[in-house]
Amino acid sequence: AAGAAPAPADLGRRDQPPRARARRPPRRRLVPDPARAARDLRAPRRDPRAALGGGAAGRGLRGHDGDPNPVRGGAVAAELQGRPPRLPARDGGAGRRLRRGGREGLRPPIDLGTLRARGRGLGAVRDRGRGPARPRLAVDWVWQPTPEVVERSHLAAFLRAHGLGSYRELVARSIKEPEWYWPAVIDDMGLELFTPFTELVDLSRGKEWATWFAGATLNVAWNSCHRWARRPDHAERAAVVCLDEDGGRHEVTYAELSRRVTRLAEGLVALGLRPGDRVGLFLPMCVEAVVASHACAHAGLVQVPIFSGYGAPSVAERLVHGGLRAVVTADGSLRRGRVLRMKETLDEALAQAPSVEHVIVHPRLALGDVPMRAGRDVAWADVVAGTPGTLEPLRLDAEHPYILAYTSGTTGRPKGVVHAHGGFSVPICAHNYYLSDIHPEDVMLFVTDMGWIMGPWTVMGGGFCGCTIVFMEGAPDWPPDRLWRTIEVERVSVLGISPTVVRALVPHGDSAADLSSLRVFMTTGEPWNREPYLWLFEKVGGGRCPIVNASGGTEAG
Repeated sequence: AAGAAPAPADLGRRDQPPRARARRPPRRRLVPDPARAARDLRAPRRDPRAALGGGAAGRGLRGHDGDPNPVRGGAVAAELQGRPPRLPARDGGAGRRLRRGGREGLRPPIDLGTLRARGRGLGAVRDRGRGPARPRLAVDWVWQPTPEVVERSHLAAFLRAHGLGSYRELVARSIKEPEWYWPAVIDDMGLELFTPFTELVDLSRGKEWATWFAGATLNVAWNSCHRWARRPDHAERAAVVCLDEDGGRHEVTYAELSRRVTRLAEGLVALGLRPGDRVGLFLPMCVEAVVASHACAHAGLVQVPIFSGYGAPSVAERLVHGGLRAVVTADGSLRRGRVLRMKETLDEALAQAPSVEHVIVHPRLALGDVPMRAGRDVAWADVVAGTPGTLEPLRLDAEHPYILAYTSGTTGRPKGVVHAHGGFSVPICAHNYYLSDIHPEDVMLFVTDMGWIMGPWTVMGGGFCGCTIVFMEGAPDWPPDRLWRTIEVERVSVLGISPTVVRALVPHGDSAADLSSLRVFMTTGEPWNREPYLWLFEKVGGGRCPIVNASGGTEAG
């Protein structure tokens, strides 16, 4: 109790001479050096937009503070909260990097004059109650939605349906009443559960072993493919458009995609694969990659995407660590006009992966000289030959694994992350549905590979929204205006792109293509810096398209 006398043991320790006490190493404080901070405060004033906080327009599924609520960021959410998306800070000048947990984050200089001129005050951010407070940073915005954009958004419709007067009110209620929020989101999005959940989240084993949507059954392939194929008004809409680097174009409708997914799932089951078995997807960006992804989900198999450009050692590492039983691959692919002989790379990797029993080969390039090992390798056409196409998607527990996604391995060995049909699909679909505000009439192109989490994200999230997905084989800048011409021809409205790709495109200059179809940018993978961010926003999007940034990557989905 307050004021109580210390225990004898405590008194004994305090009475010891200082030299006898155990000395603890000083704690490392994550606050700026005072001298360096003073230099920043004396820095000359500049464009107010240079004195911005980190982040990008519309934080995604997980904000930079680790917030798991998928409705707290995004393009329309910014307007409904009264805050348009933020512009990233300039990386240079007086800005400095602060290392936290092994990662570098950019801290821009603080401009007190700008803060005072706006009358915002300084506020304070303390280092866990220790040390001096440091000022909050000023923030400017680069984009605001029109009233028409807000009116037609899924998020605004959700607010109206639940009698919520503002976005802030929604956030407050979602935090206070998660048992209301998540069922409301699932119902509003139209995500179909075969069996409803009996408990939103079961924490009986501890937070680190949370079980979401306990008792529910569902299947990603149903929600992102088959349900659209069974709607007469949607079945014949384009589901997937894949563009070969050498000019080929392949389009399938939702009805055709559903048939092909079902037949491949039946073929995989006929090979002896059972729910829970891991199947590698070592494929280029082609229609077959989408079919294979959904077919795995359909049959309860766990897909393991592998980057199409990996060499044999990296492929082998994932095959062995994941304990894969089968791999779906292609004979080869094209990148910058060069042939990548993917089947030969896989054969070399398989020498170290005895667990793989089956290899399904898609003849993307029809090379003809691809070695096929009897008893293990089988052509795609032979796998689906004679399958009736009648197998219904399995009703899987919400915790049934959907994907085993590996990190890049840039910080140590690659780490496999398991995502479930329930815990992965609900927030990812919510991100696409609310934060990126994707509608069935949209055309969504993400510059990605199936080996990056954004490949499966696009297959599942775009398919869930019923839009048309566009994939590009090879490099987006070969030739330099390939991406922009694709947007013009396919009338792409939602473009997913990483900051690295944008930086690679900037030197090629502005495009003469018609980019008026663009409506939203989606981005993730790394922090932005100012110049490419503004180039994408102003030169590509014409200042009218929000940049919706998702944080979390492979680990968070």
